[in-house]
Amino acid sequence: MLPASGINLVTGDNGSGKTSLLEAVYLLARGRSFRHRESAPLIREGTQSVQIVGHLETGSSSRHVIGMARSKQEVIVRVDGRAAAKRSEILRILPVQWIGPEPQTLLTATPDIRRSFIDQGLFHVEHSYLGWLQQYQRALDQRNAELRRGGENLVGWEIQMDEAATEIDHLRGKYLENLVQSMQRLLAAWDFDLHVESRYQRGWREGEALGEVLKGSRLVDRKQRFTGNGPHRADLVVKSANLRSGRRLSRGQLKMLACAFFFAQSRIASEHGLLSEILLFDDLASELDDGNRRKLLQEIARTYGQAFVTALTDNDLPLENAACTMFHVEHGAFSQTGGRDT
Repeated sequence: MLPASGINLVTGDNGSGKTSLLEAVYLLARGRSFRHRESAPLIREGTQSVQIVGHLETGSSSRHVIGMARSKQEVIVRVDGRAAAKRSEILRILPVQWIGPEPQTLLTATPDIRRSFIDQGLFHVEHSYLGWLQQYQRALDQRNAELRRGGENLVGWEIQMDEAATEIDHLRGKYLENLVQSMQRLLAAWDFDLHVESRYQRGWREGEALGEVLKGSRLVDRKQRFTGNGPHRADLVVKSANLRSGRRLSRGQLKMLACAFFFAQSRIASEHGLLSEILLFDDLASELDDGNRRKLLQEIARTYGQAFVTALTDNDLPLENAACTMFHVEHGAFSQTGGRDT
């Protein structure tokens, strides 16, 4: 299989291996799967590790070879024959955006899903963000450990948390304002009849420094044995209804709204100079009518330099005006069935 730039459509029966292809690209970029937290399900029975090699062209003269081996004990990543210093090095040259069969879970699932989405977007556009997030997480872990021991020595960790939380909250607020505006522009371009309200909840009381809130909550936190306030409790609350009827959205409408958020995130990354993300979109067609499928395909062609889209058959997608390279997979074997030869 030799994928091309633009849209690569991968068709096949359920269980044939379509999603495994997307998982391999994601695993190479992130070092983990979007389906499993543990490495064991990724490793074929009788072998010690899973290994993936990818050849990446990021321009007319920029090429990289990325190799990844993951066992149950460790992950080894190499770039152009040398060990990668940090995982973030891979994400800079192989940025991916994954959209699963039910992207609407971004809007309907628990806040940790939305926090992860926000963190992923900010990682690419604010280089200082990862450092502040790591500082906060370390201090939070230490404060929680101290709470489990009785919580007598909290001040030092609270000072570090307060410093990091101030920066995290500032960066998240700016980013989400930009993200929501970009999402609204997409909905308008799609002529989507929705009223969307988005509200950022930072994770502790407005108008107060986190340090003061943590000081005032020590008694409660000691009883609970964990920290109840801070950026780790943040959320993006999204409410929407059909403009004409005021009714709750259908699953198809929720899917389109969620896709608008994902596409807006990728647009912002591109505007900040990031290499064009590779889109991995599993089962685009499900729960959407022909018109909305067409809107998504057109937006993918505009936004992403390369995309891998799966479907049961090519008849599931309106491809008449889309530049696609088409593949079919059966029992894990891929064959090109149409499109460009490159």
